[in-house]
Amino acid sequence: MKSNLADYLPFIFSHLSPEIAASTALSHLQKLAYLSVPIPRAGFEIRLDKENSQVDLQQCICFQNNEPKILAQHINNLALSHQEFKQPAWDSIRQFCEVWSDSNSYVHDKITEIWLEFDINDGVTQLLIPSIFIGIKRDSFHSEEAFNIIKSALELLWQKEMDHSLYSNLYRCFSACIVPAQISHVGIMLSRQVEALRLNISKVPPYEIIYYLQTIGYPYSLKKIESLVIELLDRVDNVRICLDIGTDIYPQIGLECYFDEPSGLDPRWLPFLDALIAQGLCTPQKRDALINWVGFTTPNSSVQPWLTHLIAESLLQTPDSLSVLERGLSHIKITYKPQYPLQAKAYLGFIHRYLKLNSVKTVEKFINSSSSQENEMKSLHSQLNEAITAAINFLLNARNQGGWWRDFNFKQDGGRSDEWVTAYVGTALTTQPNIQAQQAAQWAWNLLAKRHHISEGWGYNPLAPADADSTIWALQLANALGAWNCERVQKTLNFLEQHLDINGGIATYLETLAIPYVEMKYEYTPGTALVNGWCSPHPCVTAAAANLEHFGETSVEFLRQTQRDDGSWQGYWWHDDDYTTALATQALARKRNPENIQRVQLAIKWAAKRINGNGAVYSTVHGNDSPFATALCVKILNLADSEEEKKVLLQQAVNWLIENQLSNGSWESSAIFRLPHPAVVNPNDCKCHNFPDDRRLFTTATVLAALSGVQRSAIGL
Repeated sequence: MKSNLADYLPFIFSHLSPEIAASTALSHLQKLAYLSVPIPRAGFEIRLDKENSQVDLQQCICFQNNEPKILAQHINNLALSHQEFKQPAWDSIRQFCEVWSDSNSYVHDKITEIWLEFDINDGVTQLLIPSIFIGIKRDSFHSEEAFNIIKSALELLWQKEMDHSLYSNLYRCFSACIVPAQISHVGIMLSRQVEALRLNISKVPPYEIIYYLQTIGYPYSLKKIESLVIELLDRVDNVRICLDIGTDIYPQIGLECYFDEPSGLDPRWLPFLDALIAQGLCTPQKRDALINWVGFTTPNSSVQPWLTHLIAESLLQTPDSLSVLERGLSHIKITYKPQYPLQAKAYLGFIHRYLKLNSVKTVEKFINSSSSQENEMKSLHSQLNEAITAAINFLLNARNQGGWWRDFNFKQDGGRSDEWVTAYVGTALTTQPNIQAQQAAQWAWNLLAKRHHISEGWGYNPLAPADADSTIWALQLANALGAWNCERVQKTLNFLEQHLDINGGIATYLETLAIPYVEMKYEYTPGTALVNGWCSPHPCVTAAAANLEHFGETSVEFLRQTQRDDGSWQGYWWHDDDYTTALATQALARKRNPENIQRVQLAIKWAAKRINGNGAVYSTVHGNDSPFATALCVKILNLADSEEEKKVLLQQAVNWLIENQLSNGSWESSAIFRLPHPAVVNPNDCKCHNFPDDRRLFTTATVLAALSGVQRSAIGL
């Protein structure tokens, strides 16, 4: 084994962007690593705000592989040549490791790991006394025993008995843990004169946070902490509470945010980091640096010759093992302190391990792809985020001065649409953590809520009668913004329910509104206009409504009855069936019963066949590969289980959309709305007027929603 941790840093430093680790910080880290035990399991603490460039070093020592004994011997050796390691604190660490490695000791198999953490400000010479975080094995013993183990470990490190007040506070924190809550780590700051500890409490249910903090005697406001944890748990899988205690319970609380993904980059990191940016807790540059950090360094991809001792160790492994340095994003910590702004830190890590590969072919594939791992990560995450950000900016800039989005130029039918298009685009923006997108969506709803038709619904624009489709998208927007219970929505529901037939289908227009409008526009003699085409139940409109909980099983049953044998649904107002099929599939997927699941799978197979070799969907009416149709098929494929073939098609389609985004953030106009004659029930039987979204708003909003869905997906790419 090599002599220190510094031997491993050249393999991973190239992945630490200057945005999070400037050259000065790297120099300090390198100097400190020269004095660190040669165990390749370490990490970095990164401040995410713009002003702070401090980077701290952490190193993990595990119970296995005789690592406590290795650390004890390392301290002994350094004490012979380095004055700093003759300090009492280091001797305490050495003695602790000797006891920890003794199979007869009380703490031997009850402590799983320790983390040595070095704070690095302007240099390292005065910072060689680390903080120590002790990891407790919790599966096999009660909180009382856990407390006694930690008490023994702390007194070993302090070389004296614990202060009575600290003892009482620590005991209270342990005893207040009710299953599944547990204290996972206890930190001790040996460099500080004050006896203070940091406790990491895991698995506290959000509804028990206030009770726990009250029980231990936390003397500050609790509602803010509870609401903050609940907000964070809406985005991440786990939040660990970090308390500082001494003779008192201190006000600062850390909230460590984790995802359950054991390896690689969970796709939810990106929207979570974007939310931090929106709150001013992180910079876009540091976000990108964190995302690009994650990956593998292999012997093939490394610019440095692989370490000799790792090559030797590899010879002792099975043939299907590959030596790698894995780089990961562990967690983000949000620090709360009363009367102070929130702060955010990121914790990165790397570890040497062996990947198990199933065959020589897989090994070759992994090695060949690992050299481009970072480019792939950027493609699947950073580029995806860049595309989404550019699309949002395009849509934000495309509003008129009043805040409306206007698209589709039906010259003979009142010009451009504002109500329908604004509701549709606003709904797409509600899924974005971007604060400007959220504000724009809220403004859109405010505009719609103030716009009144006689019927209380919404329409193509104020010159057209209210219709079910426009009204449904306005309700989708209201629902996404939490405005469902307002008076305007409830009145609108009464209007919308009038479009519902006994089979659960929803017509676009009511005859009482459509006939006068058609008579005026098509110059019919009063009483002679036929509107049974526009006033029949339409799958495309019903599918949009079925995604609202209010319409429940009735509309879903209509969709089950109108699905075609190939798995698709025919739209009335759209040439491309991808639109109706995407909405109908989403509605059925929301209600998971055996018949729905079977129909969803059939729709997924249909969408898979629509994807061409280049990843795009060809639209006959558009006469080219269509971003609109491709995005809708992405929505459908994103509902698939993790079948490899479907994942490959999904990735190809996403890549095609990203590659074909225009420089201004939009996509080529390809949402082509068709306008059948009011009397035509089946628009495939006649020639229709076609209207593209010439301002590209409808297409761009659709692609944005599709890419955002992929980004949020638990399966990811």
